[in-house]
Amino acid sequence: MSTPFRWTDLPPGFLALSPMAGVTDSPFRRLCKRYGADVIFTEMVSVEALLHRHPRTTGQMLYYLPEERPIICQLM
Repeated sequence: MSTPFRWTDLPPGFLALSPMAGVTDSPFRRLCKRYGADVIFTEMVSVEALLHRHPRTTGQMLYYLPEERPIICQLM
């Protein structure tokens, strides 16, 4: 099990990738991590889609690889 994320673990002046609907999928996030992002966000995820287990939400928008951590999911 991994350690929990804490904002205080990030370096001063950290670089964050903001959540962008239709943009911040797993390949894009990995590219941003490669070029220096310290913390990244998933696309904004609809709670309605999450509750109804919409396949795109559970299968694509919430998918991530270990090298993308720390990663944060923003719910709307």
